[in-house]
Amino acid sequence: VCVCDVCVKEVQRTEFRGAGGTGRLNYGGGMFDPKGLIGTAELDGSDVQSVWNVTLLPLPTVPSEKMQWTPYQTQASFTPTFYRASLDISSSPADTFINTSGLHKGLIFVNGFNLGRYWETQGPQHALYVPAPLLKSGSNELVVFELDAQPQSSTLTFSDHPVYKRAAL
Repeated sequence: VCVCDVCVKEVQRTEFRGAGGTGRLNYGGGMFDPKGLIGTAELDGSDVQSVWNVTLLPLPTVPSEKMQWTPYQTQASFTPTFYRASLDISSSPADTFINTSGLHKGLIFVNGFNLGRYWETQGPQHALYVPAPLLKSGSNELVVFELDAQPQSSTLTFSDHPVYKRAAL
C-alpha cells in the first residue's frame, strides 16, 4: 500500500567485503565482550590475516554516483551489498513508511539522506519513517545497504502507517 503513486524501477547492486561493528559492553559481569576479527581470516582458502586492514566506512550519505552498479540478481553466496532502486512519484510527496520486512540488517538512504538502520530479527519496528520533505515529485533514489543476507525480494513496499510485530518468545 502506498500513499503516493509510485513505481520502483529495476534494482541494481554493488558489493564490498567487510564487517560491521555493533558497539561494546561496558558494564556488569559480562565485560569480556569480543568483537571484530577473532581467529584466522581466510579468502579462497588463503590466510589473509597479515594483510587485513581496518577501515572506517562513514555513511552519513551514500556516494551512489561513484559506485559501479550492476543489475540485481540472486547471489550464490552473500557479501554485504548496496542495492539501488528509483521511486517515481507522480503526485505531491506525502509522509510514508518503508516496510523492512524481508530485509535483514542494514541501512536505508533516500535521495542521499541516511534514513536509519533496520534489524529485522530485533524488532518490534519493521518500517522506517520517510518524511515528505525527503521525497520529490519525479524520480527518487533509494539505496539499501544490506549487511547480513540477500533480501527475500527485490521489491520495497510503502505504507501510510508503521509496522510493528511482536518478537517471538
